[in-house]
Amino acid sequence: MKPISYSELLKTKEKSKITYQDLLCTDEWKNKRKQIISRDNKRCTKCNLSETNGFAHYDEKTKIYSYITDNGKEEIRYVINKEGIVVCESIAIIIIVNKPYHLQVHHKYYIYNNLPWDYDQEALIALCNWCHAEVHQNEKIHMYDNFDQISFQELIPCNRCNGTGWFSQYSHIQGGICFKCNGRRFKKKLINYDENFI
Repeated sequence: MKPISYSELLKTKEKSKITYQDLLCTDEWKNKRKQIISRDNKRCTKCNLSETNGFAHYDEKTKIYSYITDNGKEEIRYVINKEGIVVCESIAIIIIVNKPYHLQVHHKYYIYNNLPWDYDQEALIALCNWCHAEVHQNEKIHMYDNFDQISFQELIPCNRCNGTGWFSQYSHIQGGICFKCNGRRFKKKLINYDENFI
C-alpha cells in the first residue's frame, strides 16, 4: 500500500475494512515512526544494532548471505586527510551479520481505540525486526481501556505472526499481511470502528 494520509484512508476504504496494517501505512504513522527512530539514534534499543544496508553479499561456497551493520561502538584510527596530515578519527566498527536488520517502532502498551501515532513518545521505542519479534513472543503487552492506564487486558497475539501482523518475506503478496489475523496482530481488535469511532 502506498503512503496515504489518515483522512484519505477514511475516504477510500470502508471503516470496518481498515486493518491495523493500513494505519501503519499512513503518513501520520510514518512521521511518528521517523521521530522515534531518530530519537533512538537510528538503532535498536535492545541489541544496539543499526539497520543493515540494502545490499546483501551472497557467498556461493557457503550459500550464506551477509549484511553490514554496526553496533554503535567506535575505534580510533589514524588517517591521512586531504592536506596529507595524519589525524586521529573515530570510526564506527563494522559488523558482518547473516540476516537483514530493519528498524521498527514498538508500542510498550496500547490504549483501546487509540490510533498508532497518538501515543506519548515514552510509549514507543525503536527495535530491530528480530528483537521486536522476540518481544512479542516473550512479553505480555497490555491494552488499557483509556489514558488513565488503570484497567487493562493482556493482549493475546496471533499465533501465526506472533503479533506482528505481517511477514516481511511475503511483502510482495498483499503487503505481506498475515492472513490468519488479517493484520490485526492480536485476537482482540486494537481499534473498533463499530463503537462510534471517529
